[in-house]
Parts: sequence; structure tokens; C-alpha cells
Amino acid sequence: MTAETPGQPDAGTGARPDSVTTADITTDVSSPVVTGPDVTGHSPAFADGLRVDRIGTRRYIGHNIRGAEVRVGPIEAGAVFTPGELMKIALAGCSGMSADASLTRRLGDDVSISVHVSGPSDPAEVRYPTLHEELVVDLSGLTRVDRDRVETVIRRAIDRHCTVGRTLQQSASVKLTVSSRDERASDAGVDVTSAADAAVGA
Repeated sequence: MTAETPGQPDAGTGARPDSVTTADITTDVSSPVVTGPDVTGHSPAFADGLRVDRIGTRRYIGHNIRGAEVRVGPIEAGAVFTPGELMKIALAGCSGMSADASLTRRLGDDVSISVHVSGPSDPAEVRYPTLHEELVVDLSGLTRVDRDRVETVIRRAIDRHCTVGRTLQQSASVKLTVSSRDERASDAGVDVTSAADAAVGA
């Protein structure tokens, strides 16, 4: 399997596909289109309970509603995932989860499975043109015919059930909404001035 070669966008210099500087973007993953600002306190982006919070220069912590966290940042930040790495990990994890039931049914509940993933970014296009996956599992106890059958089952399961892979292959539209914290508090019926005064007096 080809080792991952980090491209310029993930390296923290030059073009950065994972940072957004425009106020509002409506885009197809393969063909970005910049539009005018859309600042509002109402957005479906809150529906899944997922968010990232800034903790430093180009460093964030991602949260879900179940309490899990992941650190996100540029390569030079050290023990963090770059956004591109998280995308690849999501793909590999989704592929493994999609094939899990089929593999455990044939090879046992304690079967060891690893999914490797790589793909360099293209600084000129500011995207990842191709991602490479390799699912590694011990098939030494199977005949060649059975190995071929298992591979077919794995591919079919991933093609049918891996939502991340299907999204990347077919592309998805992405809409960014920019809102102000005071606007969101006002929409929720919170008196921002009173809340600020209370915080100062606390």
C-alpha cells in the first residue's frame, strides 16, 4: 500500500482546504462555488450535536453529544489529527464497520481487522483527488475459492453500507452559515446583556 504523503494543505503552509476565510460558501465537494454572506441564527448544522471549539491557533477540539472528543490541528501541532486525516480515518472506520458483520460471521468474533488508508492532497486543486484503502485480515485458513468469496462479500458490504465512502464517491453539497453568539442567544430568549453582567459579578 502506498504510504500517505501529506500535501501542502495539511502541512499548515500555503493553501489550506480545511480553513475557511469566506463568510458563506455553498459548494459541491468537487467544485467550490463562493456565494454572498448568509448570517443567521437558524441553521440545521446544530441538528447532530457535533461541533469543534477553538483552543489555539488553528487548533480545535471536536465534540459529539456522547462526550467523545478529538483534537484537530495542523501537522506541526503534534498529537492531533489534521482535518484530512480525520476524513481518511472516517472512511477507513466506516469501511471496517460495514464489513464487520460479514467477516465475524465467517471468521469468528475475535477476528483481527485493520483498514489502512492514504491519499496525498493536491495543493493546486485544494482537495484529495484519490484515496487508497486496504483492508487487512487473516485469510490463511481459507482456500483460494473461499478467499475470493470473502473478498466479494467485503466489497459488496462496503459498497452498500459505508455512508462515508458513498458520500466521497458521489460528492455532497456543503453549505456554511455564519452566525454571531449574541444572535443565537437572542433567538433562544437569553438576555445577553444580563447574562454578561451576571458573569462579571460572579
